[in-house]
Order: sequence, then structure tokens, then C-alpha cells
Amino acid sequence: MLAAPVLLVSSENAATGFNANVGTVDFSWRPIEQRGEISVAAGQFGFNRQSLYQGLLLPTTLAGRTLAVDAEWARSESDGSLPFGDHNFQRVGGRIQLRGASSQTDAFAGYQHKFFGWRISTPRSGRRKPRISRHPFSR
Repeated sequence: MLAAPVLLVSSENAATGFNANVGTVDFSWRPIEQRGEISVAAGQFGFNRQSLYQGLLLPTTLAGRTLAVDAEWARSESDGSLPFGDHNFQRVGGRIQLRGASSQTDAFAGYQHKFFGWRISTPRSGRRKPRISRHPFSR
């Protein structure tokens, strides 16, 4: 869904970057193509991951612009190579895109849930195993 990152510095960063900083990593939305992709991997320590992507260009146009949709699902889990090094990750996202000759508009919605067993520094003693969920919406 995302194109390769580009580092913005100097005048590019000043014109299109965010707030007061010395550089910005710019991620842009890739144009949706009619394609599908399945990926499966396995490794040591119970590691396994799967992902599924499908892009669809709709046959109808809106004011001469192409309408497209895509969706992606991914998951990963592992026991980790060290004690409490386990993780469990799940993500799903979808996007609607309206693209013309010189413009592109994207509406994105997604859900992400992560669990990882590494210890995180906290003022309290004991082991904290964080669970993080995100509900990003973008346009």
C-alpha cells in the first residue's frame, strides 16, 4: 500500500515536512494496481507469518478518474530466541482510491494489535507485557 520512503531535508523538508525538525521520512500511497499477493514464511523458535493482499480497479470512472480499492491482512507470531521474547501481531487495512492524471486521493481504515513479551522499563517492579491496539484512519 505504501511506496518506498523518501528522506526530505533542507528546502524540501521546509516546504512539505512536519513542524520544526531537521528531516522528514516521507511515505506516500502507492497507486492501486489490479493484482493479488500471498506470502507465507516460517523459521526458528516457532516463527511464522502470513499475509494476503488484493487490489482491484473498478470498471467505472468518476469524472474521468479511476476508482480502485485494496485490502491487506497480515499476522506474525514467534516464541522468540530469549525468555519472554515472544510476539503476536495482527493487522488488517483497506483503502479506497480515486486517481486522475495528475492527482490521487486515498481514504484508509485499519486495525492493528501487537503483543510482545520483552520487559519494558516501568517505575513499578515486575514484568509488564504490553498489548497495543491501534485504530488508524487516514485520508
